[in-house]
Amino acid sequence: MGRIFANFVLKPIVWQLIVFFFLLTTTGAVLATIGAKATEKLLGVIRR
Repeated sequence: MGRIFANFVLKPIVWQLIVFFFLLTTTGAVLATIGAKATEKLLGVIRR
């Protein structure tokens, strides 16, 4: 009984955490890239 309960309750939580962290890191990477490009453009404008 305990093992079945653990499988039904813990596994979805683990998968949700994995998906959450994956999305978090992907969004973070995308935002970092956008931020880097934006700062490069801003620096380019300032230098001109």
